[in-house]
Amino acid sequence: GRSQSEALKEHNLAERLRVRKEERAGSRKTLLGNVHAHLKGSRERLSAAAKQSHRTWGGGLLSGLLLRGQRSFRGALAAALERLPEEGMAAWLGLPPAGEASLESVLAQPQMGPAATEACCDEADRAAYSGGGPAAAMESVPLVDRWALYNSLRAGAQTRAQAELVAALESYRLPPAGGAGVGGGGGGSRQRTSA
Repeated sequence: GRSQSEALKEHNLAERLRVRKEERAGSRKTLLGNVHAHLKGSRERLSAAAKQSHRTWGGGLLSGLLLRGQRSFRGALAAALERLPEEGMAAWLGLPPAGEASLESVLAQPQMGPAATEACCDEADRAAYSGGGPAAAMESVPLVDRWALYNSLRAGAQTRAQAELVAALESYRLPPAGGAGVGGGGGGSRQRTSA
């Protein structure tokens, strides 16, 4: 018959194998959970970026909230325009029903440069802080300059939306360690095949 030490060795070996199997299962479960969380967050970011890109690059009028973010656009005028919904922006640009301009005419106007934008903001600040408030800041900008400023802000919003979409697409890719861990050796084979 077997000695007691041999039986004990077999028991210890079986126990170590069991513990190692449980540890591997736990590690795999944790890895899959991390990958799932990464993909979920990336999908949400990609969806939001795609919607933002569609809105800024579409042919419709943009609200003031979508136009914010340009460095040279600041002060009372920026604060006032950021609060404007699409209807308020249309009225400020002289579009129907408040005005008679067309969106085509607005978009055909050349963009306002950074220096002109800063000068426009300075003038709006003077109008606002002299007692006129946000309304005076917006009224201080001549109509054609409003079109040029809108086009400049619109172009900036498009650039930022495109950059965010590219970043969201990059984020949607699995990290190398995660991809290799989930796919095992097969993941490496697939990468070599597609290269």
